[in-house]
Amino acid sequence: MIFEIETERLILRDMRLTDIDSMFELDSDPEVHKYLGNKPVKTKEESRRIIEGVLKQYEERGIGRWVAIEKKTGECIGWSGIRLNNEYNMNGFDEYYDVGYRLIKRF
Repeated sequence: MIFEIETERLILRDMRLTDIDSMFELDSDPEVHKYLGNKPVKTKEESRRIIEGVLKQYEERGIGRWVAIEKKTGECIGWSGIRLNNEYNMNGFDEYYDVGYRLIKRF
């Protein structure tokens, strides 16, 4: 699935395996995970598995997380989007749609 939206300052696009360095920077930061269960990733392999999960949701459900790229620098600043969460129970639900975003701290 190829997805892209362009604004004055950002490009929002589908996540790719080539985003692994940015996703590792984002998800290995304990401050980013402060309100997300305090489980930052420790390896790029963990980041790769997360990206593969996003790609699977694109294929199976037509939904996912969309990477935000700053047009001026070409840098990934984070992501936003929707996904089906069936990894842990939330308020008595085992499966639910999760709308969220994460930004790399320096942005």
